[in-house]
Amino acid sequence: MESRSIYRGLKMATGAPDRLQLLQHELDEGWQLEPPVLEHLPPSCARHPINTFEFILSRKDKDGRRVIAVPDSPKLHQFLDKYHLPVVTL
Repeated sequence: MESRSIYRGLKMATGAPDRLQLLQHELDEGWQLEPPVLEHLPPSCARHPINTFEFILSRKDKDGRRVIAVPDSPKLHQFLDKYHLPVVTL
């Protein structure tokens, strides 16, 4: 539940949560990325098609994993390049 309160504080100007900022926050808190990143293509019938990337996170001192989905954006591609993350398209 700890992330939910943090999640509420990470808002873009539109009022929508900034998922990339949330992902970066989790990494800063000690969570580790587990490659590969999963890229989901939008359905062909989508009105506003946008790819979504799922990041799997784990932490040695905590049980379980977290998945954070981030919509495609130029900032996301900079993030992927920075961490040299492999991407698998589903």
